[in-house]
Amino acid sequence: MLKTLSNHYKEIIALVLVLTVSTAAHAFNMFRFPYYENDEGVYISQAWSIVTQGKLAPYTYWYDHAPAGWMLIALWAKLTGGFFTFGASVNSGRMLMLVLHLASTVLLYYCTKKLTDSRMAGLVAALIFSLSPLGIYFQRRVLLDNIMTFWVLLSFALLLSSKFRLSRVILCAVIFGIGILTKESAIFFIPLFLYVIYIKSNRQQRSFTLIQWLAVVGLIVSVYFLYALLKREFFPVGFMGDNTPHVSLLTTLKEQYIRGGGEITDFSNSTFWNSMRVWMGDDPVIILLGAAATIVNLIAGIRYRNVLLAGLLSASYWAFLMRGGLVIEFYVIPLIPLLALNIAILGWLIGRSSLAFHNLGQIVLAGIIALSSIYHATNIRGNLNLYLADQTTPQTEAVDWMLSMQKPDAFFVIDNYAYVDLQTRGNNNFKNAEWYWKVDRDPMIRDEILQQNPEGISYIALTPQMEHDLPAAELNLSLKAWHASAPIARFWNDGWGVEFWATRYPDRILRSSWESYKDKFIKNGRVIDPYQNGNTTSEGQSYAMLRAVWMDDRTTFDAVWEWSTKHLQLDDSLFAWRWEGTDGGGRITDTGTAADADQDIALALLFAGKRWGEENYLSQAGKLLTAIWDKEVAEVNGIPYVTGGNWANHEDSVTINPSYLSPSHYRIFAEADISRPWGKLIDSSYRILEACTLSKLDKAQGQLPPEWCAIDKNTYEIRAPDPNQPQATEYSYNALRVPWRIALDLAWNKSEDASKYLKLLGFLYGEYQAKGRLAAAFQHDGQVWEDYETVLAYAGSIGYFQALYPSQAEQIYQEKILAKFYEDGDISYWEDINNYYVQNWAWLGTALYTDNLPNLWQVGG
Repeated sequence: MLKTLSNHYKEIIALVLVLTVSTAAHAFNMFRFPYYENDEGVYISQAWSIVTQGKLAPYTYWYDHAPAGWMLIALWAKLTGGFFTFGASVNSGRMLMLVLHLASTVLLYYCTKKLTDSRMAGLVAALIFSLSPLGIYFQRRVLLDNIMTFWVLLSFALLLSSKFRLSRVILCAVIFGIGILTKESAIFFIPLFLYVIYIKSNRQQRSFTLIQWLAVVGLIVSVYFLYALLKREFFPVGFMGDNTPHVSLLTTLKEQYIRGGGEITDFSNSTFWNSMRVWMGDDPVIILLGAAATIVNLIAGIRYRNVLLAGLLSASYWAFLMRGGLVIEFYVIPLIPLLALNIAILGWLIGRSSLAFHNLGQIVLAGIIALSSIYHATNIRGNLNLYLADQTTPQTEAVDWMLSMQKPDAFFVIDNYAYVDLQTRGNNNFKNAEWYWKVDRDPMIRDEILQQNPEGISYIALTPQMEHDLPAAELNLSLKAWHASAPIARFWNDGWGVEFWATRYPDRILRSSWESYKDKFIKNGRVIDPYQNGNTTSEGQSYAMLRAVWMDDRTTFDAVWEWSTKHLQLDDSLFAWRWEGTDGGGRITDTGTAADADQDIALALLFAGKRWGEENYLSQAGKLLTAIWDKEVAEVNGIPYVTGGNWANHEDSVTINPSYLSPSHYRIFAEADISRPWGKLIDSSYRILEACTLSKLDKAQGQLPPEWCAIDKNTYEIRAPDPNQPQATEYSYNALRVPWRIALDLAWNKSEDASKYLKLLGFLYGEYQAKGRLAAAFQHDGQVWEDYETVLAYAGSIGYFQALYPSQAEQIYQEKILAKFYEDGDISYWEDINNYYVQNWAWLGTALYTDNLPNLWQVGG
């Protein structure tokens, strides 16, 4: 009795030691290596969906796997306090995998011991299983195969128990049925289980027991089919005239069945042999020795029935892997404990003639395999270390970086490992963060949200797995978006990580750069110009209002409008040009106005009234239009002209800024304010534009519109500005806006006058054709004034090229504008991040070229 008790304690102590080794081998570094695999995210997200939404999946559930596995994960999450108890959501599942691995280790020990009546053999099997680097690599991961392995071992252990009772057979059937509902590959063990029941049941009850086992297994599995029937998702589309689009269990089973993996005889292309090469590289000893042990045990099983059971158990799963279907690397998971079982039993078989030799042989065998495991653990996947490598930290850093972004309307294509973290911790900023497979394969995402248009995608959080899958699986929406993207951030370590790519589609660029512009330049409704000591101009306020209404950003629009009315608006409703100060206070330092700003503000108000149905905007626009006409329009020889501002109507001349002239605006003003002849300004604007462009002014000839020009009130001559005014006649930072404003009139109104004027600017085409570039500024006669390139020159002229020379326009857009668009993390800008003027005009040029400046007066919201 005492000896038996002592042996029992020795067995417990030995098993505890093995479990301690197993825990250390699997748990140490399991949250950092290997990388969070896409399938892990799938099962975590589906478990999360059960807990939070009461659904089997956050997307359309299409029966690719039965749900028992992630139901267990959901239960685990509830019992352990949620999905973030152990850090990232996937870590919760990895902790469950550790628990299941330890339970599987105990079950493997028990099964080996029952088959050999040797505790040493059981301990060796458990140790081999625990130290396999291939096993550790995959068993750390949240995979259905790990859960299924536990259920299969548990059901097998029940059949091996000493007391073979019907109740245990039924319990075995229930558990085995759950195993099938976890991963369908468990069905390959059915013949082996039937054989065990056959040989262990007595002859009188054999048939009844077999039928009972099959019936219970079938009953458990049938729940899955019954669920599909009740959901009317069992039969394929078209069955018995039901053509309503729906998922189908039978259709999915067929698709899963026909997924080919290459013929087993095709050593180059078979997925089995490709996976086998990977397994051999990671853990050659357990694969080779386990395969050899399986064969030997099958042969020895002719004499020793229990040895035959071990061989058949392993052979059953080898049959699944070698069937000719698709074999993915992690399909090896259930095989690893079975190989350990066969190796231990082979060692027991060899040494069973001598107990001393048997124990010594088992110890030597375990030692050899342990040394091999330790070596390969430090060289897994080529050169990585199971206990030092860190592949998940960049993945968690990438999630944290995404969570710091404030882009609630952006569409993110993601690897599914990040799904639950973004949905749960993202404060609803990631309602459009979608798993890349579903982007192309789920009709709700592909057809309803994206409408099969890749331009709806904003960012791609690319992992190496995605980089492989997008082209291999022809996930074309995501693939096209990726090809139209540029990298903006990278989180990487030990050969894995996440690269963030931002699409270069116009809508995404315009929206992203607008958000960055607001963060950088707009404070409490005031647009700050860093290069002007943080001062503010009516021009800056007008650009912000126009961009805000085009971006449908009423919050920003109202803030900018409110600040402008409080700090810049004069008693006559016009806006002072310049305000100096800080957030603590400031003042107007120049009460002169800029007509372009007043006109753009008026247009923005009219657009806002139409877009948001707010009458007050229209009323305020009406007051401003009255002031513009009264204070910024001057008559010369009976013709009204838009002047440079309220200061520009001199006694003997009128000062004109050609880049302020906006015929497209005046057509809208004429409809909004019928009491004044705004249409006359259209004619006079084109007349003065042509005259100022072609007149010599202060040069030998005229080639380009000048910064400023003047009309002599006495002679009606077009000349250089008043000598008392310091403005120049160059084609520079003001004048380069002329082609944009005229091209806008052409785009909105198909204006013949606009087309005619643009044709006068042939110098731009000739210069670009000759040199492949445009200088930053030219003199009025076309001589280079500032010989460097800037995106401003191209943004201002892109409308000209688009109207007359589309191929050159495309080249300019791609090489001169888009190429100057940069993204640093979630900060987007053109050319110079601190230049507010560049940001505005690069944005406006891009929007014009890409047809993203709708005439909201006509189309409304």
